[in-house]
Amino acid sequence: MNILKPIIEYKKNKMICNFDTHYKFSYAELLYVDISPEVLNLLGYTVEEIILTGLRPLIIKARLIAKDQMIDIDLKELDVAVQNRCKNFEKWEADYLIRRKDESIIWISDVTYPWYDQDNNLIGVIGCLRDITSRVKAETTYKEKLLKQAYTDPLTNLANRRCFFEHLDIEIKGNVRSVSILLIDLDYFKRINDQYGHYVGDQILQGVADKIRSCIRATDIAARLGGEEFGIYLPDTELVKAEEVAQRLRNLINESTFVLQEYNFAINCTVSIGVASTSSISSTTLMDLYKLADKRLYKAKATGRNQVSITDDYTCFIN
Repeated sequence: MNILKPIIEYKKNKMICNFDTHYKFSYAELLYVDISPEVLNLLGYTVEEIILTGLRPLIIKARLIAKDQMIDIDLKELDVAVQNRCKNFEKWEADYLIRRKDESIIWISDVTYPWYDQDNNLIGVIGCLRDITSRVKAETTYKEKLLKQAYTDPLTNLANRRCFFEHLDIEIKGNVRSVSILLIDLDYFKRINDQYGHYVGDQILQGVADKIRSCIRATDIAARLGGEEFGIYLPDTELVKAEEVAQRLRNLINESTFVLQEYNFAINCTVSIGVASTSSISSTTLMDLYKLADKRLYKAKATGRNQVSITDDYTCFIN
């Protein structure tokens, strides 16, 4: 053992005791022997209450900071992990979700060091607590923003292709209920882009996205899959009901006029839709379902557009 290490830690302990939010826990007495008034104010408890119960029962969740990584740790392993770290002359860094006495919830940072006496004996731990609730909330908000960006189409604010297929894959693998999908393509959209420009084309895509949103349930997922192609994922929906949704959407867009105020004119659009459902096919893989819907979308376009196709028979389609 490095004989200087405990001496260095002893001096560090004295420095930590000068911090406002420090505490000491004695192994010999198995209780907190020094708790700063700032720690008590932070947690809302009295000295007697902390000595009686300790901090451990207040912790709801713990995450260890090790090698610049944040690792969730089982609360049952928390005390042993701290002691093992301290016995190896290592500091302990962790964040705790704590329930204060007034029942409010806060995040605190805990930096703990082994506590040695002047004879180099390990006698407990000494640490410093800080309220990091604001920081954790900011981190959570930022992560949620990144997650939303990863799964959202920025133009239409619908789900993106990744989100659509990940949810669909999970649902199909669960194989508990019928799943249907609609693949939707704007008819002659290239003509709109070529004649009016991509800015107008983008406005049309946004308008169509709004129409799609108005036709689905809260449990459904509508996505822009790329270009002028959209998809709708309908959980717990058989082919007949999916066809009704598709027809309602087709009619809505067909009867709508997309007004472009700054250009002082309006554009009418139509869509072709292919529908497939796990309730009507023997295979239930993601790609099989998608290929079938795509095949039916192609048929709807090849046989005149502005149609809903639910079969592979070119003599049978709905318009």
